[in-house]
Amino acid sequence: MATMTNSRRRPSVNPSRLAGVFREAPWRAETRQMALWGLVGVVVFAFAGMYVFLSAQTDIAFREEQQLLQAREELFFEVKRLEADLANEYAFDRMEQRAYALGYTPQTNDNIEYIVVPPVIEQDEPLEIAVPTSSEAPTKETLMDWIARIVGQAFAVGAN
Repeated sequence: MATMTNSRRRPSVNPSRLAGVFREAPWRAETRQMALWGLVGVVVFAFAGMYVFLSAQTDIAFREEQQLLQAREELFFEVKRLEADLANEYAFDRMEQRAYALGYTPQTNDNIEYIVVPPVIEQDEPLEIAVPTSSEAPTKETLMDWIARIVGQAFAVGAN
């Protein structure tokens, strides 16, 4: 019987050749370094963009708050001014001037007319309150009792 031999040869392992296989090409290291710097740049620009956005939003909110506080102060001032105007309108001197303008004059005891009202007549006896004459206690009428009573009245009227 013939023996079978492997015609293919296994490659020999040479350590110097093995190190050369795993050595990187110079352009790969430069590409990796450029990609790393690009990634750092993108991250820095993303954080800078978020910072600018949040700063702008904070600034807008601060300006709106300042405007609202200023409007609040103006409203408080307006309320105080209106309260002062109202107090001036109800001052005694102003009311007196308006009364004279409407034709009212101060009254004295000489030109005031008094009306004498007769006293109220008091009764010695209290008024009698009407008391029901029926001594029967009121009964509770159910719905069926009411219907029977109405139907009975209707038939009594119809029979006459």
